[in-house]
Amino acid sequence: MPGKATWKDDPLAEGFDPIVRNRTAVNFPSVDFTKLSVVENGGPLKTWTDHSVLLTVKRLIVIVPEEDVDEAQLSRQIWNLAANYRLDVLLISVVSSADESLAARRRLTTIAAMIRAKQFKVEKQVVSSHRWEKALRPFWRQTDMVLCPAERTVKNLFQRTIPLSQVLSDHLKTPVYTFGGLYQPSNRKRSPWLRELPFWVGFLIILSIFFYFEANVGQSVHGWVGQTLLVVVMLIEIGFIYVWNLIAGKIK
Repeated sequence: MPGKATWKDDPLAEGFDPIVRNRTAVNFPSVDFTKLSVVENGGPLKTWTDHSVLLTVKRLIVIVPEEDVDEAQLSRQIWNLAANYRLDVLLISVVSSADESLAARRRLTTIAAMIRAKQFKVEKQVVSSHRWEKALRPFWRQTDMVLCPAERTVKNLFQRTIPLSQVLSDHLKTPVYTFGGLYQPSNRKRSPWLRELPFWVGFLIILSIFFYFEANVGQSVHGWVGQTLLVVVMLIEIGFIYVWNLIAGKIK
């Protein structure tokens, strides 16, 4: 298994399935294809009309990002596809920190438990990486179908926001299928320098203002009075910097 993988579990063991008890008597819900679209050959998102591709697919690779998701609805969509077409499932998340890894494991475990069935096996994979396309590549095979949330986006080298489905399709040279309406895009974490930017802007403004006052005091007031005023201004400056540090520390 690739070295980037930080966590993997074995396929869920077959056991009593509260939904599917008798393979010959199962009446599977129909797949709602209206909720699915496709990105192909680097082109735009379009309606998925050629459903016959499912007859050649052996496994679903489901992209599960860190955004808030309706786990019940997502599980239903995955289960319908997997059960109707007897497709194995790989749930995969990509993380960049230990905290994200723990949350991703819990999320994948919950979804896997919801879609558990005798008709197919479910695997879960958490990969440590900063790029989805590179993390997914070692697991993808020609007989896989990649499902990606339509709402998930990434930034390219020019900081342009593009759909993750388009990035994966371009990188893997394969159609990527999307499902919409199940995820709520979260506010992406800002980089450290952006988080610190408000503090430094305020700090420089305070220094500039008090430098102006200190220069005026030094030029217009002389002797011990001037020195006393200069010390007072400097103490006030230190006080403002201290208060701003407290305020900025809360809002970063």
